Amino acid sequence: MRVQAEAEDLGAGARRGDTGPRTTLTSAWAFASTYRLDRRLRHVPADPKTPILVFNRQGDLHKKAVSPALDAEIRRVLAPQADWSAIDAEWLKADDRVFLFDFLKREGRSLETMPYEERWALLPRVYRSPFLETLEIFRTADKCLEALARTETWVEGLVFKSLKAPGFSDASVVRCRKR
Repeated sequence: MRVQAEAEDLGAGARRGDTGPRTTLTSAWAFASTYRLDRRLRHVPADPKTPILVFNRQGDLHKKAVSPALDAEIRRVLAPQADWSAIDAEWLKADDRVFLFDFLKREGRSLETMPYEERWALLPRVYRSPFLETLEIFRTADKCLEALARTETWVEGLVFKSLKAPGFSDASVVRCRKR
């Protein structure tokens, strides 16, 4: 697989201490698994009486409502205290599982000026949940290869994200689909 060879080459160069583009990639970019699921923006209100709103990629409200159990778990893990928070996530609807990967707005404050590395650091990572998982970001070729080797049918490939670029621009994202 070409991606595997390039990732191994990238990792070997970093281990040797090479400078230049390969080292820059490993220090300025992070890698994460991508899933062939429904990518959805979730708007989570601090007010427990206000429903969580789920939008599709076109900005329309999703037809499927968040289940009461998932609603409770999102609120428990994110614990919003004020206003609204918006998260970017993949939704495995059949299992009612959500994979968190970005914070877009937190308690009423837009995070568009923050780079991905800082937004990702705001996501909860130490919790147990049957419904939620915060996607790990990888910084080594070995972790990338491990992610590509996963066999679940919904694991699509990798996404490479600039850690330092501010905002939500697609120019700071490179997708790599496994075949």
